[in-house]
Amino acid sequence: RLQVPGAALGCCAEVAVSMDRDECGEGHGCDENAVCTNVLVEEDARGYTCACRAGYTASPAGDGQCIPSSAPQPDHKIDIDHEDELHAGWRIKEVYLYSDGACQDELPEGTMRSPTSTGHLPNHAPALVQDGSEDSEWWSQRFLLQPFEARVSFSTAAVPVGSVRVVQAPGHNSSLRVHLGIAIGGGTGISLPPTALDVPGVHIQRQDGGDVVESQPHYTVSTARPIDGASCYSLTTGVPNCFISGSAMKDFEAVGGAAHCKQLCLQNQDEGCRSWRYDAEGDTCALLQAPFDQATCCPKPAYTSGTIDIVITGHAPATAHHGVPFDLTVLGVLPAVLPVQRVKVVPAGSPCADPLPPATVGLSCARGVVCAPAPTTGNEGTATWAGVVLHARERTDLDVCYCPGPCVRPRSWVRVPGGLTVLPGPRAWALDPASLTP
Repeated sequence: RLQVPGAALGCCAEVAVSMDRDECGEGHGCDENAVCTNVLVEEDARGYTCACRAGYTASPAGDGQCIPSSAPQPDHKIDIDHEDELHAGWRIKEVYLYSDGACQDELPEGTMRSPTSTGHLPNHAPALVQDGSEDSEWWSQRFLLQPFEARVSFSTAAVPVGSVRVVQAPGHNSSLRVHLGIAIGGGTGISLPPTALDVPGVHIQRQDGGDVVESQPHYTVSTARPIDGASCYSLTTGVPNCFISGSAMKDFEAVGGAAHCKQLCLQNQDEGCRSWRYDAEGDTCALLQAPFDQATCCPKPAYTSGTIDIVITGHAPATAHHGVPFDLTVLGVLPAVLPVQRVKVVPAGSPCADPLPPATVGLSCARGVVCAPAPTTGNEGTATWAGVVLHARERTDLDVCYCPGPCVRPRSWVRVPGGLTVLPGPRAWALDPASLTP
């Protein structure tokens, strides 16, 4: 209360003063594509309101989520990596782009834009991979290259690219990894996130449908398997000739390919998107909330349908206490097969293949990557390991690592967003000296 002198009355008046909290600044529950406005609790009990920003509309589910009003038209980006160790440098003669998935229907000249690389030798710039001649070559800047050390990249405007043919120079060639994603800042429409997701998380793909899983935060599609056994890499995604039924949470027009449809679903996974359906004849994309089940496909030639792979958004809890059992839960869009999934913890910043912290109870690993047990409970959104016990004499920061299975190699594991802090107990015992001599 403030005392305000009343000069005319020769007395004092008491005035009640209150201060409004800035809930928007302190943390709020608005969607990442909404604008938070701070208001008085008389206007809204939460102390703030949410409004979808320009280019987004409220989800028809009425859950406060915001989804794009129309499909953004981004430039696509393609990155080409080498997988092998090279001792005489890496050289590419030409890169050809095709609209189909089998390197048959070549896209017109000018589709490729702004080729760049991690470095090149004089007179062998990355622009030579699109000059229409296989007599000229891009050369890597270095001769001795470790796997994935050099890269060639370019954008392709808002044109669907179904496949890429990479012609390499004999004696300077490598197994390749070809990625398709979105070029941030390119194209038209609403702004795009710097990763495949528009919220914190990890997008995981199985390498060419196999057992090896990879974190692919920047790509919609990645492949390491040439379909002709030589130089043609398909960048198609989903199951062709597959129509999956179900009402759409959102329909988009003028999408421009199945990969773009999948990307829209990835960006709206936090709004509930779990599968997608692309119609090539109408160039439309439907985002669906039901998980993709190939067994339910109805054969229709114009349609391609698919999943968003695996998405890890975090874990719970964020804090554990020394010697106190707790349940460790991984959150996200998880595989339907529960028994093969695994989890482990490692010191913060350490590789996922490192050993577990000493005296860990409830989790075990051999060779750092073959771990047990399977989750105690779970579904397509969570996997929980019950009865985990961690020990710490002082505050200890750990990372949680997850494998969707099978888990037999380091590349099968990915780091889960967010750290896990172990707080020490009220008492800790130590031997001084650390060892005794008989």
